[in-house]
Amino acid sequence: MSFNQIVIKNLRRNIRHYGMYLFSITMSVMLFFGFVTLKYSEDLNGVQSGVKPEAAIKVGITILTVIIVIFLLYANKLFIKRRSREIGLYQLIGMTKREVFKTFALENFVLYMLTVVFGSFLGFFTSKILLMILYKIIGIQQEAHLNFSGEAFIQTIILMVVIYLIISLQNMIFIKRKTILSLMNEFNATDTKIKRIKLYELIFGAIGILMIIGGYYLSSVMFDQIGTKGMMGLYVNMLAVLFLTIVGAYLLFRCSISLIFNTIRKYKKGMLSVTDVVSTSSIMHKMKTNALSLTIIATVSAMAVGLLALSYISYYNIEETARTTAPDDYIFVNKDANNQFKKALNENNIQFKEKNYNVTRYVIDDTKVFAGANDTTGKSSDFPATVAKSSEFKDIDLKNNEVAVVGYSDILDKVIKVNDDEHMSYKLNNKTKQLKVKSISKESYLASIITFNSPIYVVSDDTFDQMKQNEVKNDDYNEQYGLNLSNDKDIKKAEQIFDKQTNDNDTALSYQKIYKDSKSGIGVMLFILGFLGIAFLLSTGCIIYIKQIDETEDETSNYIILRKLGYTSQDMSKGIALKIGFNFALPLVIGLSHGYFAAKSAWFFMGQSFYTPVLIVMSLYSLIYILFAILGYVHSKRVIQRVL
Repeated sequence: MSFNQIVIKNLRRNIRHYGMYLFSITMSVMLFFGFVTLKYSEDLNGVQSGVKPEAAIKVGITILTVIIVIFLLYANKLFIKRRSREIGLYQLIGMTKREVFKTFALENFVLYMLTVVFGSFLGFFTSKILLMILYKIIGIQQEAHLNFSGEAFIQTIILMVVIYLIISLQNMIFIKRKTILSLMNEFNATDTKIKRIKLYELIFGAIGILMIIGGYYLSSVMFDQIGTKGMMGLYVNMLAVLFLTIVGAYLLFRCSISLIFNTIRKYKKGMLSVTDVVSTSSIMHKMKTNALSLTIIATVSAMAVGLLALSYISYYNIEETARTTAPDDYIFVNKDANNQFKKALNENNIQFKEKNYNVTRYVIDDTKVFAGANDTTGKSSDFPATVAKSSEFKDIDLKNNEVAVVGYSDILDKVIKVNDDEHMSYKLNNKTKQLKVKSISKESYLASIITFNSPIYVVSDDTFDQMKQNEVKNDDYNEQYGLNLSNDKDIKKAEQIFDKQTNDNDTALSYQKIYKDSKSGIGVMLFILGFLGIAFLLSTGCIIYIKQIDETEDETSNYIILRKLGYTSQDMSKGIALKIGFNFALPLVIGLSHGYFAAKSAWFFMGQSFYTPVLIVMSLYSLIYILFAILGYVHSKRVIQRVL
């Protein structure tokens, strides 16, 4: 038999083993080619929006490349380990290590050629889907076209050639270092040696669970103490949370699972069912031996979930954030510009309503009401506050010794302790006067260019006039002219007028412009993170799936023994289902939990809504893992039926 015939025969005989490996390579090519195509898309380059996504896509391509390289190297490691006995048999029949390596190199070359062509074909159609999704996210009404990019195809070929060379080097080192005896036992080798459970493992198992619980608790109260501990205390808490959750996750996989299942076994006093034999024992040892890889998967999954959740929270709250920046449809600080815009609206028969405010800057001592506010915000105690008069605010009626706080953000509410029973004070004509806090509201009335992102202190008209006469120098931003359109149908025409009369240097604000620019910027970030998150999730799902295939093939002798003892394939399928569900569910649950608490701790920076966007992200991640778990169960069930 010739050398080429051996290669072809190997390909045919192992075609069912190549299934997931081929899927892994094809999926990587499809994702990379489809994503890189966006970089060269004429449609995307011609998009008229506030943010150009080219730079973000370049960063995404770099991260995607790293994910693909690591994933394919790991998948190849599992694949060649699966065929270690075959490599040993080749050497037993007289083939040299160089000939064995050449066989695998040619096999991989054929596989890579096929997958590059097929994956690029799928990526060609994927690029249009990705473009449609991006248009939908950033709110662009434009048709997406299919465009084959030669540059993207060349980059894909270069990437796969580099990966092929690295994988060939990986295979060569593996074959060169292994003896025939070690190759025969390599398939059953694990990341760590399985030993009897010892006392220190039980102790560390309990510590792992406590560390995760402690990390979650610390993340939930992290920002509650920022007013007293300051930013340095916040950084220390963040490092503590990272240490507790990551190390706790490793100890959970390495020791805690064995502790839990060993306790269950002792509770049953040796009366184990076939489900226990197939699932419990395997979970105890396999989870232990794969602790490091599962910890990495769970940690990076948490990062992906957390970042994607925070991005989606920001995207979900764009309208609210834009209204905080510009509470009215159009805001001017220049009276002449405001009059000119009103004149143009009247000439075009566009109806509107006015809402104007006058403010002053005055030093008010609020340290007793807002404890630790200056330490948190970094402002000096003699920094002038923005003050407005009550007659310009609806439903705010104040006496001369009262003050109402408006525009008090969620962030301040989280990090600053409020003592509304205390009084604010200010000096007027060398006399100290007191202001009693009547109300604190989160509603925004004035634009951020007026408030400098700080709360507004509303006082009575008399108090305001007195402060106005004695205010610090205040030449700019002491008046706000707001206009709100009566009919939404006039928005497009009003925006055209606004664009003609203003430029980038003007301080005038348009709510629609701020909303669209924010939607474009955050939308692109959400798209990139979402795509990379799903790419990583598919990679880790494939890795766990391949590991599950290895475990099932490795335990076929156990199934034969159980069948001889009288158990049916249906009995063993129940244990397989439990084991696969646990293998996929545990790293997913840990990753989602880590990601949830990470997003929860930083949530108030993003907006009001939290649970809806987070649940959507977590559901999407869970769905993909569930699909891989189903595929793993179907494959394992077929293995059982084949060996029995």
